[in-house]
Amino acid sequence: FFENLMPCLVSYLNFDHIIDSFYTLIQYPALPVQKRAVATLSALEFALESQFSVHFDRFAELLLTILKSTDPEFQSLRSRALEAITLAALSIGKEKFQLYVPIIADILNKASIKEEASAAAASSNKCLKGNNRAYIGAAFGRLAECLGPDFEPFVPVALPLILADAAKPFPMTLNSEAIEKWCDNEVYILNVLRGIACNIGKNFAQY
Repeated sequence: FFENLMPCLVSYLNFDHIIDSFYTLIQYPALPVQKRAVATLSALEFALESQFSVHFDRFAELLLTILKSTDPEFQSLRSRALEAITLAALSIGKEKFQLYVPIIADILNKASIKEEASAAAASSNKCLKGNNRAYIGAAFGRLAECLGPDFEPFVPVALPLILADAAKPFPMTLNSEAIEKWCDNEVYILNVLRGIACNIGKNFAQY
């Protein structure tokens, strides 16, 4: 519903009540409920745009707590939390998000290092299990859009991971769904790279 919410309907909905409900659901002690709640929060942020700003600090604590968890069972939830907090960055703007940039940058840096270690220790299919790289790469792309030229210090960390995901071999199969999925992934990566290049401007030339 929120993914397709028309702007003209926003003023007719009681978002304070809706947001209170999701704040409770994200803390619900059942992983499937938490994952759905965080994923829906991302759609809600996108629908509300700048109006979400007044609610961000409240949710930031919850999302950062999830992101700092090291339990392997919560990997999928962490990926969704990373998506939610970087989508929120686009909604609330650079000035308000600036306080959280060092924290998010540290989380992304550690996640990137972990993915590189996994890639070195496992086969390509295993290290990409859960498509965690895609979430990290997309988060870097949104952070670049939020920070603009100030994203440049993060490029040396972001590029190797994004390019590694782009290097996945073409599927040797006649399965049209697998081929379409591969093509969609490559197009998405190119869009992330284009976004980073556009946001840091001429300084991207050295990369």
